[in-house]
Amino acid sequence: MASANHSAAFVSPDDKTVWRFLARHILQDEDETLKTITFDCQKNQPLPKLPDQSAYFSRQFNFYHFAIVEGNSKAQLNKENVYSYYWTEINQKKGGNEIISAVYHYLQQTIFQEQIKILRVVCDGCSAQNKNTGMVAMLGKWLCCEAPRHIKKVEIIYPVVGHSFIPPDRVFAKIEKTIRKKEVVTSPTEYVSVLEENATVTDLSKIALYDWKKGYENIIKPTTSWNFPFMKTKRFFLTRTKTENILVQGEIHYKSEINTKGLITKNKK
Repeated sequence: MASANHSAAFVSPDDKTVWRFLARHILQDEDETLKTITFDCQKNQPLPKLPDQSAYFSRQFNFYHFAIVEGNSKAQLNKENVYSYYWTEINQKKGGNEIISAVYHYLQQTIFQEQIKILRVVCDGCSAQNKNTGMVAMLGKWLCCEAPRHIKKVEIIYPVVGHSFIPPDRVFAKIEKTIRKKEVVTSPTEYVSVLEENATVTDLSKIALYDWKKGYENIIKPTTSWNFPFMKTKRFFLTRTKTENILVQGEIHYKSEINTKGLITKNKK
C-alpha cells in the first residue's frame, strides 16, 4: 500500500485524463514491428483454503501467482500467450528479485519474430516489484547482450494507479471464478491445476533466481545521478546504440516528451 500511495502523489487529474485517452492506443496497438507484454501479480491465495470456522485456528501460508501476457488487450487469452509463474511464501519471497527473474526467464525463452523492432512492457508502478532500478537494469542487460539484433528499443510504461486494467487482470478473473467454486484447497497442486487450464505454467523454484541489486550496484549509477527524476517517471525508453551501450530516456508525462537520452552506467562500465 505504501508504494501505491507514494506513486499516487505524482498523479494529477490531467494525468488520469491523458492516460484514459492513451490507454487504448498503448494497450490496443497492433503495429507489426511492436511486441507488447503486460504482467502483474494476482492477489495471494491462502493455503489451506478452508471454510471460515475450520481455518480460524489453522496456520495458513500464501500461494503466489505472477502472470505475463503477450499481445494487446484485444488478444485472446490462452496457453500460447499467457505465462504463469507460481511459488509459495515457504519457498521464496514475493519481491523484486523473484519478479525480475521471472520476466528475465520469459525473455530468454521467447522467440521474437524478425519484424519486431520494439518490445513494449506495461505493468503497475509498484516500486518493490516492477518500478525499480533492477527491472530497468535487467531489461537493459537483455537488450544489450541477449536480445535479437532486430530489436532496437524497449519501452516500459507504468499506468496511472487505480486506472490500470490490463490483460493479466482478465486472466486473474477467470482463475478466481474457478477457485471460488472450490470450498477446500489443501495443496499447491490444486491451484496449479487451475493455472494450467489458462496458461503455460512454470514453477519459480525451477528457474534461476538472481540477486539483481547485487548484480547492478557496481555498474548502474544511483538514480539521483540519472538525467531525469526516477520516481516521477511514467515511461522509460531503452535504446541500443551502435557501440553496444544502452541509452535511457525517462518521461514524466504520458503525452509530451523531453526526449533526452543518457547513460545510466558508471564510468567505463
